[in-house]
Amino acid sequence: MVAILDTTLREGEQTPGVCFPSHAKLAIAEALDALGVDYIEAGHPVVSAEIADAVRVLATRGYNAAVVAHARANLDDVQIALDCRVQFIGIFYCVTDERLRDVLKTGLSGAIDRVVKAIAWVKAQDPDVIVRFTPEDTLRSTFENVVTVAVQAARAGADIISIADTAGSAVPGTSSNLYDYVRDLRAALHRHKVAPQLAVHCHNDRGMALANALDAYRAGVDIIDATVMGLGERAGIVDLAQLLAVLAADFGEGQRHLEHLPRIYRMVSEFSNRPIPGNAPIVGANAFTHRAGRKVRNTDTSVATSTGAAATVDPAEFHSLDPALFGRRNALVLDHMAGPSSLRDCLERADLDTIYAPAILDQIRDLGRQGRVVTPDHLEHIVKWYETSAESSCVARNGLRVACDFEVQVGPDRAVFGQATSISKFGISLSLDAELHCGSLVSLVIVSGSDRYGVRGRVVWMSSSNGVREYGVHFVFASPAERVSISNHMGRLLRAT
Repeated sequence: MVAILDTTLREGEQTPGVCFPSHAKLAIAEALDALGVDYIEAGHPVVSAEIADAVRVLATRGYNAAVVAHARANLDDVQIALDCRVQFIGIFYCVTDERLRDVLKTGLSGAIDRVVKAIAWVKAQDPDVIVRFTPEDTLRSTFENVVTVAVQAARAGADIISIADTAGSAVPGTSSNLYDYVRDLRAALHRHKVAPQLAVHCHNDRGMALANALDAYRAGVDIIDATVMGLGERAGIVDLAQLLAVLAADFGEGQRHLEHLPRIYRMVSEFSNRPIPGNAPIVGANAFTHRAGRKVRNTDTSVATSTGAAATVDPAEFHSLDPALFGRRNALVLDHMAGPSSLRDCLERADLDTIYAPAILDQIRDLGRQGRVVTPDHLEHIVKWYETSAESSCVARNGLRVACDFEVQVGPDRAVFGQATSISKFGISLSLDAELHCGSLVSLVIVSGSDRYGVRGRVVWMSSSNGVREYGVHFVFASPAERVSISNHMGRLLRAT
């Protein structure tokens, strides 16, 4: 199984504006250990006393994961890392011809001497400490330089050679790809009779970090670096959740506790002051959410109208990943594309029952047109509002009971109503066409009106019980005065039927 090195606490802090306080580093490290990563890179101790102190605390916590300290290839750096009592030290040094000549002012032999001395120093102090050597900007370095310094590093005691795509320049399928690089470097090292493990550190400048990491995985790399939320310098590096999801779902590497991912991402989001995008795979709010509409269907359309068969989402049909693997559930939200079936399904999922579904559906569609969605919690509040407002809006007028979506119980006599008319004063067309059956609640009148009056259209219920006809009407945007006046006109019409 490939090992995972999480470097959120080191590479992640190279994100502009991100600096984790010590208590945050402790919380994040503990969560990563519970997740099951193999290595936690805690920081570069020489940068500050605060970072060194945090690295030291994490290194002595007894995690299952080995704690890693970052260090340059000089004895002062590696000694400070050793003083932190870490189990793993990552040493880096650049071997591009340009950097050696123009910045470091040394040749390849000088670079090798520094690297070998640093590695040998660590192994002399504590042979059990894992040592990784990274030729910084590996992919843009001369391959011969990389092989030469890596061979000498391995002979000095380096356990791991890390291939750093520092500038994010690799692209699968091109001449600069990590599949070939991993295989070529391993073969070259074997020719020199050394066999260190190989790691990859992939930056995301071209949006290819995950693809490059998987390229390296297919080539047999031993360790992959990643961060929570893909945090890191510039465009960041491989996103931890996405990497683990693909490894588990597509390559059978599911031994880690991926249900911890949502909590870890919320934690890092809070401490880094970086929001998790809604469309982020695995951990985003929308990752397993379906907008009710086209992707919601009746399971049996032949019985839908007679039995009210619930609209359902089939996870196997619309998900390639099981949300339960990550401690999540598939969700359904409503917006301007919602229909009666999808609303009914959401109501049933939330264990809600209401006679105001038509009015609620109109409101949901209006909210959707404003760019909003209705979640299950939001839907519960909407239902409660309609139930509460209906109870409080009943008034007695002209011997009729007027209510906002008034609930009706029909008497023993079967009544049939059918009529089409209009109320010209309000520009509203009424269509009366329904049967009322004993003991049932029936939608009788569908009201549609001019936008000029703010009338969106609603359902009216009628009944005949003990000689008294009752009805209720609801206009979503009509003013109270218009609503009463319209109700009076309708009362006269209905008494005439």
